[in-house]
Amino acid sequence: RADGIWDWFFGDDFQRESLPLAAEGQSLGLNPTAQDAVGYLPIVSSHRFIGVKPSRRLNLITKAFIIIQEYSGFAKPVGDIVSDMNKLRNELLRPTHMTSKTLLMMPWFVEEKRDMNQSMWNKHAALKNLPELHWESAGLYTRGGDSVVGNVSAFAAFDTLVGLLQGELAEVLPNLKTIDLVGFSGGCKVVTRWVFFSEWAKPGYGRASVRTVGGGCGSFVYLDEFRPAESCRIPQGHGADFTCSSWEVPKDCHDYNEFEDGLAMVEASGYIYVQRIVSDAAVLSQAYDDFPTKEVLFVVGTEDDCNCDDQDVYKNPDQCWHEFGFSCSDVYPDYYVPFATVGVVGGSCKKNIQGWSRAQRWANYLSHLQDFYNRTRGINYVPNHCTYSGQHDKEAMLKSHHVRSFLGFHEKA
Repeated sequence: RADGIWDWFFGDDFQRESLPLAAEGQSLGLNPTAQDAVGYLPIVSSHRFIGVKPSRRLNLITKAFIIIQEYSGFAKPVGDIVSDMNKLRNELLRPTHMTSKTLLMMPWFVEEKRDMNQSMWNKHAALKNLPELHWESAGLYTRGGDSVVGNVSAFAAFDTLVGLLQGELAEVLPNLKTIDLVGFSGGCKVVTRWVFFSEWAKPGYGRASVRTVGGGCGSFVYLDEFRPAESCRIPQGHGADFTCSSWEVPKDCHDYNEFEDGLAMVEASGYIYVQRIVSDAAVLSQAYDDFPTKEVLFVVGTEDDCNCDDQDVYKNPDQCWHEFGFSCSDVYPDYYVPFATVGVVGGSCKKNIQGWSRAQRWANYLSHLQDFYNRTRGINYVPNHCTYSGQHDKEAMLKSHHVRSFLGFHEKA
């Protein structure tokens, strides 16, 4: 096992599943062949569900809950995946009595080659020598870029996983009602872009409803060339409770509308999944039309209003400062280094023209979606959204009453 030390310390009882994928992320179904598969995606899960005989079906499972790996600034070890899974099970599933009814899983997007063939990760796997898929960096997989081998996008991997849950795994999971994908921070970047592009997120596309939650996004993909005017980008913290009604085409930020921030241009190589959709006008138009029908919840912390990269321009509110004002952090409390300034929010014009902080960008993006659909489709679209009390805090997001209600988790006596 690749993570035996974590088993020993923490009593890890999660399953190791693996999802074989073909080049460009094409689905191989449940019976892949060695000549078609280019690699596998490692998954940590609460139950074994791939390769299970129908006679051992999971009758109690009504919910598949997929946690999307966030950007960590370094190659994320599997121990962190296990730790996240344990927290979710203890703090979300058990208090709501949903442990036995939920297939909890977290795909591991490997950020460096580990020479870990499939049999080393999953002893039950049929294709023993299949290599793990890996990406050059967290920044690449979170924006839907291709894997080093096989040109597989994280978006394609989620399509395949959701597709299997909706279709071929129906015998194993006969009572599945909902498939939830939840991402925070870098995971929010993944899920809010995937839900726009993917047909699998459309209502009625399968037997189970697909719901997505994106919290603490650092940036969003805008649907046209307009961005918030300067009046909507106040260079000081003022929370998330405002609406932008003034838009402009930026003049001093040449790449602001390129993917991952816009759809005007996608790099010719390295983004096969996104390129396939954006380059086809009819397919892209359908994606625009479908998006308002999808179940997606946009979330941010009321105090996630920091930008420690651009202190020469942006006035950070008091909660951004630590150690008596010695250091600034815009990822607190999810990531904290004492006496060190940690900034990931700012640093580029294409991010800052969306707003100076996550709270500003969240509010501006909600306004953008309303403006875009009213202006281009004549639709009164109000995105589902909520805030939680706090800064950049995944646990606080998942404890939010609105988030739990959206996902169908209810506290029981």
